[in-house]
Amino acid sequence: MQTTRVVEYNRDGVRARIVVAAATVRMGIARTLMQRAGRRSEDEPGVGLLRQFTWPDLVVASIKGEIEVEGEVKLVSDLTFEEWLELPEALVISWEKLVYELNPHWLPAKSGKVRSDSGTKGTISAVASSSGTGNG
Repeated sequence: MQTTRVVEYNRDGVRARIVVAAATVRMGIARTLMQRAGRRSEDEPGVGLLRQFTWPDLVVASIKGEIEVEGEVKLVSDLTFEEWLELPEALVISWEKLVYELNPHWLPAKSGKVRSDSGTKGTISAVASSSGTGNG
């Protein structure tokens, strides 16, 4: 049976309940395809990294979930990248932490394949620390 955990959030007009799972091979394939499709030269630095790496990880690892913003309910699977960018940072950080707890092999720093905007190796996170390591 697949290991799962739940992210719950309820603040400032936003309610969320997201079930996050340990990855299967099928999920890994979906993640890779989303990452390749996420490359966009017009993205500003930082946003492009989120679109290509963090966004696919969170969406693919979420096997079910709903997010309600000011009365409008959306399934996580129907959420667009632009809508995701407007979610509260605290929700995204909690979600991200669970994804990488269950899937530590997905962390870019583990693969050594990804470099930050500054060209140094590091974890891509929804929030970069002031030191620029990206460890949220």
